[in-house]
Amino acid sequence: QSQFNSVAIIITPLDPGYYRVQAKYRIKLPHGSGGPITQTPKVVSQDALPHLVRLTALHANVCSFLCIHI
Repeated sequence: QSQFNSVAIIITPLDPGYYRVQAKYRIKLPHGSGGPITQTPKVVSQDALPHLVRLTALHANVCSFLCIHI
């Protein structure tokens, strides 16, 4: 457990070229504030994977900062 780890983005390979991406949040987030991945895992192509993970990480960073420091 760490004060810096408020979200874990888990990437699981599926068929060639496809991945399952899910986010596990340590804190309870307000509805719709976790970015593109909240409770439901998403299946994405290899081309979309880096964009989705980056966007989710950015949203999680901002949201965890606001939820913890406000």
